[in-house]
Amino acid sequence: MPWEDQGVEMESADSSEELSYVMNSPILSNVEENSGIFSNSSNFAIDNSDHAHSSLINYSVYNCYFYGQIANVIKASMCWSMFGVIVTFFTESNHGISLVRLVFNLSIILSSPFASILAGRTNIKTILSITTVIRTIIWSIMVPLFWYYLDYKCGYKRCFFFNFLCFMFIDGLQVSFSNIVDIDCGGFDSLSLQYDVPLSYTTRYRLNTVHQIVFDLSFFVVSLPVAYSIYRYSLAYPQNETLAFALGMPIIFLLLGLISLSFYLFGLPNSPCQEYRNEITIIRSYSFKLVLLQRLRDIFEGFCITIQNHTISSRLLFLTIETAFDDSLISLIIPSIAIHNGWFQYSNLIKPNLIAVFLISLGKLGGVIGMYFVQRRGINVNSISRSYLKLSQFTLLSMLSILLLPASVKLIDWLGLKGWVCVYIFGLVFFLFFLFNSLPKVWLSTLLQNAVSDYQVRHKIYYFVSLFITLIDALVIIGLNYSIPLPSTRGYFLKMLYYAAGFYSVYGILQIFIGPFMLY
Repeated sequence: MPWEDQGVEMESADSSEELSYVMNSPILSNVEENSGIFSNSSNFAIDNSDHAHSSLINYSVYNCYFYGQIANVIKASMCWSMFGVIVTFFTESNHGISLVRLVFNLSIILSSPFASILAGRTNIKTILSITTVIRTIIWSIMVPLFWYYLDYKCGYKRCFFFNFLCFMFIDGLQVSFSNIVDIDCGGFDSLSLQYDVPLSYTTRYRLNTVHQIVFDLSFFVVSLPVAYSIYRYSLAYPQNETLAFALGMPIIFLLLGLISLSFYLFGLPNSPCQEYRNEITIIRSYSFKLVLLQRLRDIFEGFCITIQNHTISSRLLFLTIETAFDDSLISLIIPSIAIHNGWFQYSNLIKPNLIAVFLISLGKLGGVIGMYFVQRRGINVNSISRSYLKLSQFTLLSMLSILLLPASVKLIDWLGLKGWVCVYIFGLVFFLFFLFNSLPKVWLSTLLQNAVSDYQVRHKIYYFVSLFITLIDALVIIGLNYSIPLPSTRGYFLKMLYYAAGFYSVYGILQIFIGPFMLY
């Protein structure tokens, strides 16, 4: 059947069938199904070979890929914990965080269709190497260099801010491409396919678990010591404190980037297996524009399926709010607490950076414990009466934890507390929130996956879901940021806490009372 769209015409039914083969080939389908936040399976796993399981760890290709990803995930945890304060420092604006996240997320959204197609046409070694090099250059060379000459030396703050936004847009492009082949998005499956080495479910699960543990522990064993070292250095050499803060994270980023790059370049083979090369030859024979247009159609079909299915759309809405609010806490609210709290006298943002990393680390610890509890006890998402009662209890506890944020400020002011004891109080609040919030996130994600699994074209739904969550994530952050007038100091901090508590309380009440009617 002919297929026409924007001047692109298929000449025969045979060519349409060939396009269908290309779009559903193992390479592209692997990219699509693992491009979102729900990837938990593979079409290429080989589970029936005990020999494969016992010898897999000896394959240098897996070792090098895994160690490169470990260095990358450590780098990610450090960036995540320091992002809010670092961006505020570079942009010198309380609205800088929301603008940067908007540009960054839009870059991911716009480039994702291109990234998934190019990932199906390109060697995984090439993708990992190029994205690692470009990200390392941006964060370790270009951003510090432009800041030093344009802002620090010449005082061209607006010029630097514009360049910084451009760098973040380019960085978002690299994240979009690298996400396709990262461990948590099915990277092991892509590796197994390209180099024709066996991959057992047990081994994949074990390595993915180690990867997640390293990410969680990195907040304590890497991010916190780095932030504390920068703080101690600024006390010992106050004349260099500004440069120390501007260069501290970029230097660690550079070291970790070089470690990842060395494993990718010297450990991964240059040439994939013959079967993969044959698949690539077929895929490359088709026009990139043609395949891109078909991919955009897939996204639109995923959108149509989602809005027409009440269950999927409701579950996606609740999960998106949970995800966006968590990210707002990390990227916006905790950095704002660290900067505008009034508990310390600041001459720079070095101590606020340490406070932010400390609070995020405690919150992450609560999340890890909560996930451990969920995995140990298990949840039956199909039992409305029992599982939803448990969900409601945890949602209520999460809501009460968030309400403790403004209440804690009142308590601190009433008792006249100052210094680190105030930080410890807020650390306890974030620990409790992420502890209780673990179950609702897992529960909603599982519900959505169960609803989508009934569709043969579920990869189209997942593709739309990942883009939708990325967009709403940026809009929630910018909405919280711009809903409050430009601050002077502490007033901004207090208003943001009230807005955040009110936002999540409304969501929690809706989930508790109308959730059973929308989610099932």
